[in-house]
Amino acid sequence: MKRGATASLTVAAILLALLAGCGQAAPRTKAPAAVPAAAGTPSASLPVSSFPLPVRGATPRFLALGAAGSVWALAGSTLWEYAPVKGGWRSFPLPGRTVAMAAYGPGGLWLDQPGNAAGQLVQWSPAGTAIASWPASAGGSRVGGLAVDPAGNAWISAASRGGLLPHLREVTLAGKVSVYPLAGVQGPPGGVAAAATQVWVALAGAYDPATGAYAGAGIARVTPATGKVKLFRLPWSGYSPRRLVLDPSGNLWFTCRTRHGERYGWSGTLFELSAAGSFSRHTLAAPPGHPAWTGALRALAVGAKGEVWAYDVNYAGTTARLAELTPAGTLTYSAPFGPAPRPALRVDQKGRVWFLKAGGLGRL
Repeated sequence: MKRGATASLTVAAILLALLAGCGQAAPRTKAPAAVPAAAGTPSASLPVSSFPLPVRGATPRFLALGAAGSVWALAGSTLWEYAPVKGGWRSFPLPGRTVAMAAYGPGGLWLDQPGNAAGQLVQWSPAGTAIASWPASAGGSRVGGLAVDPAGNAWISAASRGGLLPHLREVTLAGKVSVYPLAGVQGPPGGVAAAATQVWVALAGAYDPATGAYAGAGIARVTPATGKVKLFRLPWSGYSPRRLVLDPSGNLWFTCRTRHGERYGWSGTLFELSAAGSFSRHTLAAPPGHPAWTGALRALAVGAKGEVWAYDVNYAGTTARLAELTPAGTLTYSAPFGPAPRPALRVDQKGRVWFLKAGGLGRL
């Protein structure tokens, strides 16, 4: 397929040390105002199963699904694999820092490690070894997000530290690297969602303290075959898109950051950009037994039937739940649990929902 605005690089088949790290979210105290509309009717809570990491005090940060039902998690300086069939954990100690992780094919991983001069995207095999690495972004670039398309190719959004020259970078499984400038976009790009023929990028926007708005916030849709970029600016003020997922019908769901005074926080509203290009937003009702709940949606996932899962943390950051919104509008919640400092969730081929929680994995 002919691609526009590309620059090819040669594969550097280098086995290297992987980088890992962790961080704590800043405490939040003041809750945001709620969006008036509510989506669905809450039903009985779903039970949660726990799978603690075998190291006391380990803090999981990233989550990906592996082969044969296994699950990968990155915690501290260690990459962990939990294999339900074998009933145990495998560990791979790693020095340094990793900023993103995504699965491809039957059990492979892409790990984004921009901490050196070239910026590294490492291909990790299902057997648990590093295969090779490629440049993830130009030196000094800020990486915004990582996603994998149905063919297993990795897509990275990036820009200079000052937010200039935003672009998408594609790395195929064969090692071809192509760059797609995000024409007309100003400011740093964020999360990425990739389909077979199009890629979506969150545009965080620049916060304006005078108005409380994020100038330029929205979604960019890129068609790699032509290099065309279509911008969808958010119709609401005060939101900054961050995490993106696509449902089977081509609708894009996303979370947003927001700001209240001097504090940044996550919005408790679920946002949607339809396949037809129209925006809508949904507020999740308070879970049973928590009438004063004010949520902050920190991660999303989509199931095979189009159901959307949201990782919802109360605004104090002490308790979390999972919320499922079906295409029919039914809303179901998990039982509350202690959240991970960096929430994440995935839906496997059997429809089971895996997520990070304090000290390990959870599953519905």
